Amino acid sequence: MKKRVLALALLVAVLTGCAGQDASSPVTGGAAWGFPEGPAPAEEYERFFWYGFGEENPDRDPSAAATEKEMADMLAAVIEAAGGDVEGWRELTAHASDEGIYRDYCAMFLLYAAEHMDATEFTMGFAPYLLGGRTDENWDAFGTDIRGGYRLFEEFGENWDRVCVSVSSQMEDRQEMNYLNASQNFVVSRLSLITGEPLLDFDYGTFTMHLTEPLTYEDAAVAAVRLFESLPETAERFPEDQAVTARVEELLQAGRDRRDAVLASETAIAKGDTFVPGETYTGTAYYVSNSGDDANDGLSPETAWATIDRLNAQPLQYGDAVFFERGGVWRAAQVYTKPGVTYSAYGEGNKPGLYGSVENGGGAEKWTLWHEGEDGSKIWVYDRPMLDCGSIALTDTLGAVKVQGFWNGECFQPVSELWSTDRTEEAMAEQAAMPEFDPAEQLTENLTFFCEAGSGLPDSLPIYLSGWVDTGEREQYCLTADGPLYLRCDGGNPGELYPDMEFLSPCAPFDGVADDVVIDNLAVLYTGRNILSVSPECEGVLVQNCELGWGGGCAASYALDTITGYAAGVQRNGGVGGASSSRNTFRNNYVHETYQEGLGLETAIEFSGQAFDVTDVTIEGNVFYHCGSALIYFNWDEAANPDHQFRNVSFRDNLVFYSTMSDWVDTGEDVDGFTTGAFTIDGGPNMQDGTVEVRDNVFFAARECLVYIRTYVPEYLPDFEGNIYAQFSDGVFLSSVSAPNYWSANAAEGVRETLFDESGEVLSLSRSRWGEADW
Repeated sequence: MKKRVLALALLVAVLTGCAGQDASSPVTGGAAWGFPEGPAPAEEYERFFWYGFGEENPDRDPSAAATEKEMADMLAAVIEAAGGDVEGWRELTAHASDEGIYRDYCAMFLLYAAEHMDATEFTMGFAPYLLGGRTDENWDAFGTDIRGGYRLFEEFGENWDRVCVSVSSQMEDRQEMNYLNASQNFVVSRLSLITGEPLLDFDYGTFTMHLTEPLTYEDAAVAAVRLFESLPETAERFPEDQAVTARVEELLQAGRDRRDAVLASETAIAKGDTFVPGETYTGTAYYVSNSGDDANDGLSPETAWATIDRLNAQPLQYGDAVFFERGGVWRAAQVYTKPGVTYSAYGEGNKPGLYGSVENGGGAEKWTLWHEGEDGSKIWVYDRPMLDCGSIALTDTLGAVKVQGFWNGECFQPVSELWSTDRTEEAMAEQAAMPEFDPAEQLTENLTFFCEAGSGLPDSLPIYLSGWVDTGEREQYCLTADGPLYLRCDGGNPGELYPDMEFLSPCAPFDGVADDVVIDNLAVLYTGRNILSVSPECEGVLVQNCELGWGGGCAASYALDTITGYAAGVQRNGGVGGASSSRNTFRNNYVHETYQEGLGLETAIEFSGQAFDVTDVTIEGNVFYHCGSALIYFNWDEAANPDHQFRNVSFRDNLVFYSTMSDWVDTGEDVDGFTTGAFTIDGGPNMQDGTVEVRDNVFFAARECLVYIRTYVPEYLPDFEGNIYAQFSDGVFLSSVSAPNYWSANAAEGVRETLFDESGEVLSLSRSRWGEADW
């Protein structure tokens, strides 16, 4: 396939220039400096002089070592252009000498300079996890040595004892690092928003920043430019290349068109002599309508049944079909699927809605003001006890954020910060000491909520609210507990402001789908559990032409140890779910607003200990939007296991947009081992026999990491070919935390080379331009 690369869009943009800028207008407030007029040079070294950070000197060898004084002067110009504390910087570096410096010293310069321009944060998203969390004695793992002699920054006789507060999602919150550690973390974790490159180049071949080598004048100048171009205000001055803009608009429109086509798709399933899944059925057709009557025979639209309870009571046979009337809605009921049965739609209008939500929450009369704070906060309580909710869908794309509590057997407590990520005895003790949950104290943000669904919960742990537990035989648990529902809504009565709100309650319309079932043209929405899941023993499931949205987030279990799997103490349900079995097809669906996976494939069932290969699965032609982790496959093997493999699995022609961009979904920050992205390979070495393909997909924008591979083993990678990778310039295209091969590639070439996707297309996006695109 012919190579198609539109690499680093904003870098291309500099070729188009920044004409029309007022030379007297500073970027961020510097009094004497103005943004240059005219086209910006394409090369970073040339932009150094274009910005006026230094004067061109034909006698200065760019490859010769930079001096302390040259580095100090370069960064003084950057700090001035950024409107920072240039006087404080000049005072700090007043005694800079003409001695040459090394690259590790440059890292110190850059971090101290960033402090003087209020730019010490790691770039938004997954900071490149190359050096994160490492301590002094670990640096030799990267082939680097610790040098001394950082003369300008030795303060009060204490070398490197100051504290740097990291805001990187890859670092512990407020982790203390000395400045030696912090500077080297910083220079690979603060990225240019124009090129996507770290402040100091990282050599992926040797896996080092070459910190012990002399710093050349050109590298010093480029590092200064990247620090300046890591400022959002600077990046905004670079117009996006018109070709890239047109390409992005084309991709977004393709996503909208396919979404609309799915939502408008008509039922094409008819009776035939041979059962062809998704095309024909061979048995009896039954009909269900909101205007029907359970006393009817259900054999025609005129004699349709009314409820899912009546449908579940019918002994359906292989080859039968069930048609729900379009425009109807069925709430808080599970369809007990039967092998070989087709479930589809009839009539005209919107797809039949199978909702987990027990009721619509709109209407001012349903909400009472419970607490009003002096800061203007308003907390409202619902008019009756409510089941646990994964979220509250306030509008089509806005969900209230759940503040998860921990049920200790007697009451709910806030989840301690330490226990949310740790499983030590210290963390358990901290959790045990937490006070009772107080919504007035814990709902600190607008449009957050807490459901005190404790009525009916056991008083001893562990507690399983949903899922399966291995007790000799697989037993399904679905405890239902309810309690007061508190929603903070500072703007007024939520029932008035959001009349169409729905609750993501723990009612799953399709759970444990049976063999050879077809689900077609249904809207399965608003469940705090998995929207649709295929159990490992089941095969031959086809899901097509469906809207699957607003799923996950309900508590699945409470425990005092690691049994919850994904996080200490509380496990929450995922999203759509998926299949851990064979011969399953998911095609032409619109999947949106899921707490975790949009669609997941798994070779092992974590708690039962059973393991299954995943074979002959096709995920094709779907649209994913606002999913916590849109496409994911994984196992839990710590080492490669030939008995747990993916075979003949195809991820093809899927359009994946804005993963993890909703505030209510799982961002991965508080979860150990479940990382978010547009495409994720999680768990241990995911063996495959060369028949897994990831081809011709569009992976468009993720809050953190676009493609995440926990255990990067090249021979086990699927066949990536012809995909489009479009990510924000201040985000990360590709990342892994698989020791010892920590890597994160933010450049276009790194994406294609690491995934071996030679025909891939890479686009770097402006977050301000495309972060809130009209969907």
